[in-house]
Amino acid sequence: MHGSKRNDLQALEARQQATFFGELVTGIFASRDPVWPMFYALVDRASAGSLRTLCLPGRRGTRYGFSTQGDPALSEGCVYVLPGEDFVQIPGTCEWGNTARHAVQPLQRVSVQPNDFPFLSLTGRHDPSESLLATWIRQRVK
Repeated sequence: MHGSKRNDLQALEARQQATFFGELVTGIFASRDPVWPMFYALVDRASAGSLRTLCLPGRRGTRYGFSTQGDPALSEGCVYVLPGEDFVQIPGTCEWGNTARHAVQPLQRVSVQPNDFPFLSLTGRHDPSESLLATWIRQRVK
């Protein structure tokens, strides 16, 4: 699944971006976890500024963290269901990447609203100068 503010995507194009571990690659990123992409579908990146998200699978369930530098201004967005055969899981994370650099056509689009997001009241704020670890400790990642 891949979250977007746009509701008219016919194909997702590879672009340069950072992986969960900060490595710059050209690709498309998605997750099998339905919550994580929902945040990206809902957040207004222009008003939110820097984004910090965390989605780590574990024996006791998935751990989440969501933080923005500014006002996230959550509003309607879309989660796109993508074909899984083009993606490879990034070990230890909920992130799946496609670095084949070719467009991927969604199988389905699901509209989401801020009230659909289960961590709405737990989305925190951070100063971009603080460490990622400090952000997650202060927020007590759920």
